[in-house]
Amino acid sequence: KAQETLIKSQHNSEMKELEQNYKAQETLIKSQHNSEMKELEQNYKAQETLIKSQHNSEMKELEQNYKAQETLIRSQHNSEMKESKEEVVRNLLKTSLTIEEIAKATNMSIEEVTRLKSSNK
Repeated sequence: KAQETLIKSQHNSEMKELEQNYKAQETLIKSQHNSEMKELEQNYKAQETLIKSQHNSEMKELEQNYKAQETLIRSQHNSEMKESKEEVVRNLLKTSLTIEEIAKATNMSIEEVTRLKSSNK
């Protein structure tokens, strides 16, 4: 019986040591896992920030290009409208209308109509 008690005691001691080793390894693995997860999360956040920054930069560039195109189109449109209006005034100058009547009808100043009349000669 003494030998049996000694064997049980050694067995219990070995089991406790194995359990302690297991718990220490488990704690180490959890710690490594947590550390790896934090690193992955930091990398993810850094990539997300970079992607958002690139996206914002691309959106600003697209917006600038759009505004530049819009400005160009408006400028071309205004130029074409002015040319068309001047052509209408030139044609009206060929009629019996007075400069004052043409200015009033086209919403141009008398000076502008007079200038067009002078350049038409």
